[in-house]
Amino acid sequence: MADAPPPGGPRRLRAADLIRFIGALLASLGLGSLLDRLRKRSIMSESDPRPPQSDVEQERRANADRDAQIEAARAAGHEPSDVRFGRILGVGVAIAAIGLLTSAALYGLFAVFQARPPAAQPPSALTGAQPTPSGPRLQTDPLADWQDLRGTEEASLHSYGWADRGAGRVRIPIDRAIELLAERGLPVAPGPARPFGGDRTPNLDSSGGRAPTGTPAPQATPTASP
Repeated sequence: MADAPPPGGPRRLRAADLIRFIGALLASLGLGSLLDRLRKRSIMSESDPRPPQSDVEQERRANADRDAQIEAARAAGHEPSDVRFGRILGVGVAIAAIGLLTSAALYGLFAVFQARPPAAQPPSALTGAQPTPSGPRLQTDPLADWQDLRGTEEASLHSYGWADRGAGRVRIPIDRAIELLAERGLPVAPGPARPFGGDRTPNLDSSGGRAPTGTPAPQATPTASP
């Protein structure tokens, strides 16, 4: 059996007492809230005997004044209020001030950049002489190129020059070469002459009808007749 506290001494607060106190407090708060809600409902029902309205009706009643102003302006045919010139002037002044401040800041920044010494720029590859690309290249004027080529070939055909200076060969005009060829004939290579074939077709190759050295001439093969 637990010892009872001495009479007249301090009493210790137990957990059960704390729970009972909190429960009583919550019950009193809930009861008070319920009574206050009932009181407000009774007051509203007494002051406004009409039944509660829907959300649409409440929104319409709340915006009744604004709707009345809109209807009045529509009936007048124009906006009843004038333009606020002071506000427009204030906006213009603010824009002008911002523009002036921005221009001043940019001018100062430009002056700072101009005061700095210029940095050394690396040499550009486009300033020097550009090498000519290897051919063949695209023709910008085909007619002029053809005329240049024809002029070069005509000059080679009608002029004297060295064909191979080391071998002692020269180039002569084509007209003079035709005359010499008509006088002297074609050069004939040394060696035995090759016979014509069975169809009597002459040999018109560069050997001049001579068989090359060390190569036997072809012999006709007899064929047996039936």
